[in-house]
Amino acid sequence: KDRLTVLTSLVVCRLSSTGVQYREPCGPERTYHHTMSDIFVEYFDHLLKNRFGDAAVAIVRSMHIRGSVSLKDIDRSLSGKMGQRKIAACLISLLRHRIIRFTPGDTKKYDINFEGIQMLSRIPIYCKLCLLFYGDAAGDILLPLFATGTAKASEILRAALMRSAKGSKEDYRKSELLVDTLAILTKTGLLQCVKAVCPTEVCDEEQERPSSESTTISKTELLDSLQKFVSAGGKVEKFRQNLPATKPPSLWDLVLVPNIDTLNALWRDRIIAEVAAERIDETAGDIMSRLLCVANTSNRSTHILSAACEAVSHAELIRSLKEVPAYLDSYITLLLDDPFCLLEQQPGIAGGMYICPYKKIIKHLLVRHAENIVQVL
Repeated sequence: KDRLTVLTSLVVCRLSSTGVQYREPCGPERTYHHTMSDIFVEYFDHLLKNRFGDAAVAIVRSMHIRGSVSLKDIDRSLSGKMGQRKIAACLISLLRHRIIRFTPGDTKKYDINFEGIQMLSRIPIYCKLCLLFYGDAAGDILLPLFATGTAKASEILRAALMRSAKGSKEDYRKSELLVDTLAILTKTGLLQCVKAVCPTEVCDEEQERPSSESTTISKTELLDSLQKFVSAGGKVEKFRQNLPATKPPSLWDLVLVPNIDTLNALWRDRIIAEVAAERIDETAGDIMSRLLCVANTSNRSTHILSAACEAVSHAELIRSLKEVPAYLDSYITLLLDDPFCLLEQQPGIAGGMYICPYKKIIKHLLVRHAENIVQVL
């Protein structure tokens, strides 16, 4: 029941209880209204206080109450409580972590980013998922990135290396693994490239706009920079040594942020794999997980709002398995015949093509969740 509740909140992503309302722009033509209950407001206030301090709570709370606010509005509402420098520093930090967003135009106002606040509460889940799907190196990369919100690739790699540096030749092999993992995370869309949030230009529209094009990092330059850091000892006091100059910015040293949509899709895939394991057995869950992983690494319609993943061939599924389980075809048949529609088959070459119909599975889960609630009542 707890897993069904989690999936419900993940898919619906709306809190439909009475409370404080604020707006979240979704493109130039549509604006959605989100509602936060008093309990969620208190919960997120607690997260903000622990992560950013009382100043962040005061700023975000003013946006809870008033909606979009300008810098003058924030200064006026917090007059006497904190100085302008502290307000500016806090705004920059919240922008880096995408807790708030800046709306360009004549009004130049700040507003709450609902997805950024949600991400705060899900960081432990996201890190666990990355460890599961991409290995320990991915966890070493994600943790410092979550801590800073937005960072350059070279800085992320140095912080990740410091988590496991041993001061030996193994650090050179570790640096190669980190660069390769960063390239995979960027290629699969788990990390996305954005414009840097510069302290002197917090009101620049371009700095909050994600890149819509696929991003390819330059592994040669990043590895060279990281190995120079290893040669210097890999210590905190050497962190800034041999980093590329910020002006003009290096084309290869991209600024990266976690991609919330991809992380949520990864979470959804993990829940579906666990449902398959519960309904059949662990082998079926592993097969389902591998199939969804192939779709994810191939960027095949794995967005959190996708109706289904695109087709994965039988050959691709077999290649993704470390060891092909006995009676693989029988397990696939069980997944295809399951009442929850865990898998659907499409005609294709060499054994057919398979898709995971996300929406159908979610519908069945929500229906079962509702039935469980009725039984409890």
